[in-house]
Amino acid sequence: MPSKIPSQPTEGATCRLKDDVRRHDWMFKDGPYFLGQPVAGHWAEDQTVCIKLGTSTLPPSKIGPVEYLQNLIDASIDPSEPFHIIADFEPGLWQPEEGFRRLGDYLSFLGTHELDFGSWSRLEICLPDMGIPYESPSTPLIPLDALTSLRRLTWYGHRNQLVNSWLPLTPPILQSLHFLDINCEIAIEDCSRILLHAKRLRHFAVDNIEVNTDQVLTESLRSPENYRSGEHERPYLEFLRIKSSVDIIPLLYPFYFPSLRTISLVLAYPTKIRSLPPAFEWKDMHRVSLVCDLSDADSEWIRKACNADTQHSHINLCRLVTHVQ
Repeated sequence: MPSKIPSQPTEGATCRLKDDVRRHDWMFKDGPYFLGQPVAGHWAEDQTVCIKLGTSTLPPSKIGPVEYLQNLIDASIDPSEPFHIIADFEPGLWQPEEGFRRLGDYLSFLGTHELDFGSWSRLEICLPDMGIPYESPSTPLIPLDALTSLRRLTWYGHRNQLVNSWLPLTPPILQSLHFLDINCEIAIEDCSRILLHAKRLRHFAVDNIEVNTDQVLTESLRSPENYRSGEHERPYLEFLRIKSSVDIIPLLYPFYFPSLRTISLVLAYPTKIRSLPPAFEWKDMHRVSLVCDLSDADSEWIRKACNADTQHSHINLCRLVTHVQ
């Protein structure tokens, strides 16, 4: 619910607002406003700062939105320690293209004036599940080669924004990440491209591999056409979660994960688990979670292949769906 704002701004607030308009005119273009201020909400606490564009507005204040954001950061963020940035956009009062571009403007402001791009370690992007047109400016809002400390990226949105964005998935971004969580409909070929370039991942989760899904990363993440089984070792990966309605054998086939200890698979197709390529060792697993149409014999085979101390669970997807219906 939008915050209650006085019907008329005070004289001091009006002067400071004019100063914000003069110094940061990008914040006051092409968007919804309430009493002369952009419709945007910010909060910060305990090393986390959130920029949210949607329907919320800033609380009553005698200062302009730029100074308000600066004060939040000064009070809640120690730049010398790891911090978390959340960029959240719900169309609401904003047109999708305008709001998406403005969210990038805010991140550019943070990295240029408040929290240096090189100190960003954790970023969470929450976008609507719709393809949004975006034309990259001649000078990128976010210099990707400056994000040298980025280790954790959580991403919600539409797959088109993995490319058409102020933060596209490119080799420089992926090569620095330790944690990557992608929540969108995505082609299995694009997941393979991501794993090929993200060589330092310790945690990888992809939550919606779908059939007949357009590939979007063919140009930004080039990859060879042919692989050998286990050709690409990912020595740091410890956690893997996959939700897929497509056979994941082509995804796992090129890789070997010697350090994998936790695996969670939700597979919406008849699964023959023994046909999976030897990408990991069942006996080394600490936790195995399976939600899939798997025979009792295969489930028992996995249980025996795992160590006696392994936490093993299997929910038969067909029985679950039948029960729910």
